[in-house]
Amino acid sequence: MEESKIHPNMISLARTLKNYTIGIIGGLGQIGSFFSSLFCSDEIRVLISDVSTSLTNSDLVIASDIVIISVPIDQTVNVINEIAADLTPEKLVIEMTSVKMEPTSALLKSSADIIGIHPMFNPSVGTITKQTMVMTPVRDRNDWLPIFQGYFEEKDVKLKITTPENHDQMMSLIQVLIHYNSISIGITMAKMGFDIHETLEYTSPIYRMELTMIGRIFAQNGRLYGSIPMHNPFTQKTLLEHKLTLEEMSKIILTKDLAGFMEKFEFASSFFENFKEKAMEESNQLIKHMVKLNDN
Repeated sequence: MEESKIHPNMISLARTLKNYTIGIIGGLGQIGSFFSSLFCSDEIRVLISDVSTSLTNSDLVIASDIVIISVPIDQTVNVINEIAADLTPEKLVIEMTSVKMEPTSALLKSSADIIGIHPMFNPSVGTITKQTMVMTPVRDRNDWLPIFQGYFEEKDVKLKITTPENHDQMMSLIQVLIHYNSISIGITMAKMGFDIHETLEYTSPIYRMELTMIGRIFAQNGRLYGSIPMHNPFTQKTLLEHKLTLEEMSKIILTKDLAGFMEKFEFASSFFENFKEKAMEESNQLIKHMVKLNDN
């Protein structure tokens, strides 16, 4: 009888995270503690090191099979350099920053397997279900990716697998351009001294939604929002293009060039052609919800 063949990935899927010890550097921070609680709730052994723990980063790495780095972006490369010698080939190291190319370059100097993870949600939402998580596998000789895919898919997480470079390009829009614009609007409002509560007496639901998202940013960590664009390698290109657009639009509006405005508007409208209808449908639902929310 011919011997049956087992695909390597089938062996990987037979392994679960319960087979391993996960060490989280920065495990007392917001993201680190969220994932620590998540893993512990599934009876996965977790070790934590942080500025206030007796366990050092080096001790944690030596005692762990999987090392997760969850520290501020501007500290990530320093931590990687600190533990690089202890990252042996049988270990997996995961970094959870909002940029990928810079920490990946540092990690490639170690001998460990490497996967980047970027949770696209704030832990304050309280659940991982239906949330999006980007994964950037870089070096995976020991088939770690199927284990994490299986774990998160069981929790109904939306996974996007991509490269570190493509991740950073996407984040230059999602986190650099959009956040930069919202933060700039907030700073402009503050400089002009607008009374936020008075503006709400004049508001449309759309304005309130936009103001809510701006206010949400300022309720969070300024260090994080500053570090993201400062460490994304595509920031300069993105912000330069945005600056040129603002200058063009300012000139058009201040000179009352309606034809020029319509030309730019139609150019962008064509770009959004396959998204406009969905955007109208979704925003209408959000407006209805916002109206109900503020009637209570």
